[in-house]
Amino acid sequence: MYEKNNSSPASVYAKVVKATDGSAITSGVVAFHIRAGTRQAVAGTAATHIANGVWRYTPTQAESNYDAFAIEFYHAEAVAGGPLVEIFTTDATIDGRPQSQVFAMLLAAASGKTSVDEVAGTVVFYLDDGATEAFTITYGTVPGQRTARAVP
Repeated sequence: MYEKNNSSPASVYAKVVKATDGSAITSGVVAFHIRAGTRQAVAGTAATHIANGVWRYTPTQAESNYDAFAIEFYHAEAVAGGPLVEIFTTDATIDGRPQSQVFAMLLAAASGKTSVDEVAGTVVFYLDDGATEAFTITYGTVPGQRTARAVP
């Protein structure tokens, strides 16, 4: 999952190899940010070679503020000019709560570190410190469609 408009976006990685012989390209790769039909030089730091042709680029917060975008790792000698990594983002919050908090509670429940009850369609998390967090979770008819809202 890649959070939209994250203040500390995750890095994007790609392997860049020569079209002629498949050997690793270890210098000269340029990253481009692609969205909504535009291709622009990246706003963040340059792409960094890690090892054996593996390159890393970390988008800026502004570059991650789209429902979808791509990072192209370009080199003139690379297969097809270089790999393109498509990224689909998700909203960073569920009803104003950080997704990471909601998912941490789900993981805690799955690992038995907290208990969970469903009461009239509301999922209630009983946390170790005695506090509770409640969410109403509704699943739509479209596969993957779901919403969650915090219960005040």
